[in-house]
Amino acid sequence: QLAARVQRLVRVLNAQPIPNAGSVIDAFNRDAAARLLARFKKHLGSRPLPMSSVELETFAAAYRSASRAELAAQLFGSETEEGRTAFERGAADALRATSDANFRASHTLCSSLWGECTRAIERLQHATLPSRRRYRARIGECNATLRACVGPAGSEYQARLGSLITGGAGAYGREFYARLSHLFTLACAAAILSFRYLVKSALLELLSWGALLTVEVLPRAVAFSQLSTSAPTFWESPAGVRLLELYETAVYNSVADADHWISLVPLLLLGALVARRACAWRRRWLRR
Repeated sequence: QLAARVQRLVRVLNAQPIPNAGSVIDAFNRDAAARLLARFKKHLGSRPLPMSSVELETFAAAYRSASRAELAAQLFGSETEEGRTAFERGAADALRATSDANFRASHTLCSSLWGECTRAIERLQHATLPSRRRYRARIGECNATLRACVGPAGSEYQARLGSLITGGAGAYGREFYARLSHLFTLACAAAILSFRYLVKSALLELLSWGALLTVEVLPRAVAFSQLSTSAPTFWESPAGVRLLELYETAVYNSVADADHWISLVPLLLLGALVARRACAWRRRWLRR
């Protein structure tokens, strides 16, 4: 039985190629190249992504150069080209894979930041009190938010922000005047009805009519008489500009945003009306 085992072992050994000095050196060089390549891949994965393409290339090139020098010192014998080629091919593949991962991470981060920015801008469309100051503040916040957008996708989203600033500002400016005109008309109508039926005051009702005629009716009548659709509005006149500055200061400033509490105004007015009616009813009751 022992002799049979020895015979099988001999047959197995004879079936394998007999190592020589050259094959041992080649195996040593391949192991050295594989070891340094593994370290290079680990080093590439040690930096958090995303980062700028230039930073990634500089970071990889410095360690790749050091790895080449170390590999040159470790390779043995005259046939070292195979080890060098294997390392360079593997390093190029690793760098390409890291660049792809960097692009995906950059796009994911920038897309998330851009979503925050666009949601903040879209909320302006639902504001009760329009404000150009609020719009400029939101654009400034978007600019600060997108500073964290780094990597290959950063330039694309910075271009989007530039388009939003140039194109969106004009569109919001036109919409601002239209919404302000609509809001002023509603406020005048509410004041006229309130001063006629709720808090009766002929003077305040007359002033409300005068404000409505001066700001909304007369400029439109002048534009109609001139057959022009581009006639300046009241808000573009010197008096209108001064009023707009006061309005902007009151609506949006560094202390508070009036749009946050404007919904409480109807409740306060209703409460004041109820209190006034209650006081009037109490006075009538006391006279009895």
